[in-house]
Amino acid sequence: MSGTPEWLDDKGKIIEHRYCQCFLEQQPMISKGEDFFTTEGVVTDKDRLLRDVFDDIKEHLTGGLVTKAKNLLEAIRMECYDRGALEKHQDRIFLANGTLFLDGNFVEKKGFCLNRLPISYNPNAPQPEVWLRFLSELLEPEDILTLQEFMGYCLIPCTRGQVMLLIKGNGGEGKSRIGVVMHTLFGANAKNGSIDKVENSAFARADLQHVLVMVDDDTKMEALSSTHYVKSIITAETPMDLERKKEQSFQGDMYVRFMAFSNGDLEALYDKSEGFFRRQLILQTRRKPPGREDDPYLSDKLKQEVEGIFLWCLEGLRRLQSNSYRFTVSQSMLEGYAEYYSAELSQKIRRGQQDNAIKCMNNGGNTPLGYYVDKATGKLDIDSETAPYVRELFSRYADGERLTVLQAEMAQRGLRSKRGNPYSISVLSNLLKNRKYIGEYKYGDVIIPDGIPAIIDKELFERVQTRMAANKKAPARAKAEEEYLLTTKLYCGECGRLMAGESGKGCKGVVYHYYKCSGAKRKLGCKKKAIRKDWIEDVVVKFTVTHVLTDTAIDRIADAIVVMQEQEDTMTPVLKQQLQQCETEIRNVMKAIRQGIITETTKECLEELEIQRDSLKASIAQLALERRKFTKEEIVEWISRYKDGNINDPDYRREIIDTFVNSVYVYDDKLLLTYNYKDGTQALTLKEIEAALSSDLTSMCPPLIPGKVVSLSKPPSSKAFSMIGVKSLSGPMCCIPG
Repeated sequence: MSGTPEWLDDKGKIIEHRYCQCFLEQQPMISKGEDFFTTEGVVTDKDRLLRDVFDDIKEHLTGGLVTKAKNLLEAIRMECYDRGALEKHQDRIFLANGTLFLDGNFVEKKGFCLNRLPISYNPNAPQPEVWLRFLSELLEPEDILTLQEFMGYCLIPCTRGQVMLLIKGNGGEGKSRIGVVMHTLFGANAKNGSIDKVENSAFARADLQHVLVMVDDDTKMEALSSTHYVKSIITAETPMDLERKKEQSFQGDMYVRFMAFSNGDLEALYDKSEGFFRRQLILQTRRKPPGREDDPYLSDKLKQEVEGIFLWCLEGLRRLQSNSYRFTVSQSMLEGYAEYYSAELSQKIRRGQQDNAIKCMNNGGNTPLGYYVDKATGKLDIDSETAPYVRELFSRYADGERLTVLQAEMAQRGLRSKRGNPYSISVLSNLLKNRKYIGEYKYGDVIIPDGIPAIIDKELFERVQTRMAANKKAPARAKAEEEYLLTTKLYCGECGRLMAGESGKGCKGVVYHYYKCSGAKRKLGCKKKAIRKDWIEDVVVKFTVTHVLTDTAIDRIADAIVVMQEQEDTMTPVLKQQLQQCETEIRNVMKAIRQGIITETTKECLEELEIQRDSLKASIAQLALERRKFTKEEIVEWISRYKDGNINDPDYRREIIDTFVNSVYVYDDKLLLTYNYKDGTQALTLKEIEAALSSDLTSMCPPLIPGKVVSLSKPPSSKAFSMIGVKSLSGPMCCIPG
């Protein structure tokens, strides 16, 4: 606009409606919503329009230019507002040189439109040989038809197909060249973007208004946390709520199609309806031949064939429309769907279990003895009836009882696992190793301390694990020709490892038996020498009989046992619970029989359940008979029988060690004994020990340090005393110079 513009009045003020008319005469446009449209389609650069207005008025105003320019541009928008002339035409394609109607008619006249492609219509364009050869190396023949239909589908503003396209491969196949062709075909009507960003950003969605296709050429492999907006856009048939920065939200038409390239499947994290899966066309690229050399000029060659590629796309659109917008689906695509669906379902199950794990919820599997699954929360909770028996099992094993004894007792009582099978040694061993009992939740890589209620305290659990580890490493004493009574109880004071029984012949053929530190034997840095078997066992037995089995100690043990007899029976509630389960199963079988389901299997099942029920009832009755209470006098009498035994009798020696001795630590100058009862601590000099144990014992000892005073220290761990099925107190250590 040169000279004095006609849109200024005599006072130099702008006549707004006249300015709008003049502006639109020079730049014909119409507006719809917040956007301007020319004969070339949507105006993507509104700042350019604002700059044009600014340039017109800057020489005629002295201030407020930016504000005035914005106001005038808004006035122009209102002046050219479209009242229905601008529609989503799905029967024609607007091209650089005119309008092509899908019935074959072409007119060169250009009118206002939502989208105009930057290429010209040339019905005589040569076949795109480079493009077709490229596709034949990239995709299976039937998948090329699907790609052709989808690219044609993107030529018009239509969402009737209600799918997006995902092309996946391992990388390096050249699939991203399709994106280059799309941008050449569609120009400003195609945008690069991210599926993930579209789902999570309102501004990203608004940027896709009046866009024909969005290309995501590097789709994220992470599963989408939500797919609501992406699915809504793919299937959009009505205006959607959109939002631009610093503007109020508004209703706008969306017809953008999504084309994505990825190295894997596009997954939805929480799409349980499979709606997102059903909205994808998935094409798998062929593997790149090992000897193929990539053409660095391929993109340029493809751009040169764009007119021929347009005709190829147009053929795909017409085939798609004739098939009511149902895309060609190849056999390989169907196989890919099956694989994808299976993997997706498996992945969702794993994700669901992972989410459950983070919340410490039960993910199935056998419920450990002592727990039940709370149906309201889906979490493990303590079963008040069976948990006491679990505590008893841990305590009794920690106190020295063997797995075989515990397992035999469970079998005798008819106690069974959750699967209805008798408890084996391995099942019982796994029970004692189960860290759930100390409250540790574990599923896969998810470990949450205190994630579930604990039945066992950590100190008792660690004592059990220590004993199990020691038993695993120690040789079985029953298999040895000579019985080593201190097996699993004798430890090296220097390194803390177990001392195992061994034997060897001297030069005259005499066999010697001794205990040797496993650390020294395996040359792990320990220098502790072997110790004679007879000497160490005599020391332990004689000292135990003369100093532990005193009237005072026995009296205190008896008092503790009398108190503990008042504790609740732990076995009976477990048996009663299993009896209830067994009777429920019998009722279910009887119900099936009444309904006419009578087979050999049902008969056998019923017989097995009835046998199990009778066995459980017998065990409960037997426990009731056996659970009598002992008086203090009876307990004292029972323990006192150990006082007067023959210390040279192997059976008596074994009973003394198994019943009273918890552990023995061997040092160069002393022995450290821990017993299975609680008594005071003592300090013993060498002379006191000699006087107490007689000279025949000390004559067997290695050289001592004269006058050495024995110091007492805290025991490595507290243990429990076990007799006649009742637990007792924890015990101290006595130190004896060795």
